[in-house]
Amino acid sequence: EDWQVWKNLSDMWVSQVRRYGDRVMVVSKRDGRWRDLSWNEVDREAKKLALGLMSLGMNVGDSVAIFSKTRLDWIQACLGILLAGGRLVCIYHTDSPPQCEHIITNSDTTICFAEEQEQLDKLMEIRGRCPTLQSVVVFEPYEPKDLEDVLSYHDLLKRGESLLGDEGCLRALQERLEKPGTDDAFALIYTSGTTGFPKGAVITHGNTLFCCWAFTKLFPIGENDLAFCFLPLAHAGALTLTLFSSLSAGCPLAVAEDMMNTAMEDMVETGPTWMFCTPRLYEKVYNQIMGIIEEAPWFRKKLILSALKVGYRISALKQETRSVPVGTRLLNTLCHLLVFRKIKDMFGGRMRVPFTGGAPIAKKIIEFFDAVGMPLIEVFGQTETSSIIMTNRLDDYKIGSVGKPIPGIKVRLGQDNEIQVYAPELICRGYNKDPEASKSILTQDGWLQTGDIGEMDQGGYYYVVDRKKYIIINSAGKNIAPQYVENILKTHRFISQAIAYGEGRPYMVALFTLDEAEVIRHARDNRIIYTDFRELTKN
Repeated sequence: EDWQVWKNLSDMWVSQVRRYGDRVMVVSKRDGRWRDLSWNEVDREAKKLALGLMSLGMNVGDSVAIFSKTRLDWIQACLGILLAGGRLVCIYHTDSPPQCEHIITNSDTTICFAEEQEQLDKLMEIRGRCPTLQSVVVFEPYEPKDLEDVLSYHDLLKRGESLLGDEGCLRALQERLEKPGTDDAFALIYTSGTTGFPKGAVITHGNTLFCCWAFTKLFPIGENDLAFCFLPLAHAGALTLTLFSSLSAGCPLAVAEDMMNTAMEDMVETGPTWMFCTPRLYEKVYNQIMGIIEEAPWFRKKLILSALKVGYRISALKQETRSVPVGTRLLNTLCHLLVFRKIKDMFGGRMRVPFTGGAPIAKKIIEFFDAVGMPLIEVFGQTETSSIIMTNRLDDYKIGSVGKPIPGIKVRLGQDNEIQVYAPELICRGYNKDPEASKSILTQDGWLQTGDIGEMDQGGYYYVVDRKKYIIINSAGKNIAPQYVENILKTHRFISQAIAYGEGRPYMVALFTLDEAEVIRHARDNRIIYTDFRELTKN
């Protein structure tokens, strides 16, 4: 019961603001410069937004959506919705008009924050088919200015600011802060929807608080750390692990300027100590480094490979919980100065723990990062559990596994070796307006069916084989996990994405896309003549 420190997420926020006050809460780039914002400053903006939303007619429990990339305004809007007693609805910034229409109508969204003209145009296209949508608030300038019930983010802040001196409004806001309990809905997070329209997992205040408690119990982050926030906050992992776990631990956040294009540069400039990210970033960095090694002069190549050999040896000893000989430790220090430090500098130089999750990752990529002294911790979870079920620990890990269950939950292998979870505090309250789907995710005795096939070794470490529905059965009746094949393919420096196929066939085939930057660099270094990338792919 130690996770029940706060009554709800609003209570957590108010408590942390009171505790940390003028200390830095977020680092954000605006007009080309990084600037620090304190807990008090962010709280003031969040209160303005909450009062502004109330002035638009938002009631307790109303659904308010955010349709935007990750940015400071996203975080402040989320906190404003929370303080006003609303239910957060997450929409990916790339969602199409039909997907937005489904999410808005399924959630009964009344107000929607949109990032810029692109998102606003999508909303205007479907607005006539979304009867509950009353107002749209836009972060960036938009055209035309006179759209009915559309206002700028700046104007909403001004409306809220004008109410900061109104005692009646402040009293009403205070009542809203205290109202939700741990069983009340905090957010609707929509699954990816690869098999039709996405389903909205109803995540409660208690789900999120429990998840934050378990994560920060295993990984003691705090006010001296800096989290890097760049994944879409519509993703359960980014919302819960990066944003709310940081808030619950008093850990400041560095928000990427452009989550799509500037992540690596932003890391170098801010120097975060930890982050949660999907495998794609680590795959790109790994392939980039492998390309550098492959094309390096003989002596430099020999130096890097020798250093990695030392790193791999230390990694193996740590996994076996054996002590590292003094001579090997001294050699590793030299390797750090000559080689590993340059790789760490790509992540800002202070990165202690990068986390990965949301999709499988090749074992050799985790081995590589562990060898350079930056242990890549794999997290296993899903939207329905607010992001986390199992994870490796810094002092108890086995590369290739997804570790052991987090505190306070139970895991078992059910029929067909499906991973199943018993965690009343962690599992969502089903899917919004979908009783059939809500019923189908649980077994008769109340365990969540993850849909993942797993294995467990004698040490209690779990391994994910593949999604149950993705397992291929070839014409000889052999079961094949395609993700294992795909992950190996993606470790080739020229391959960016891969998909393996072979259902009912006597052989496997694969479709893959090329990593344009790596292929062009190879062509340049080897003096291959071409007119455009299309021609180069045929060479």
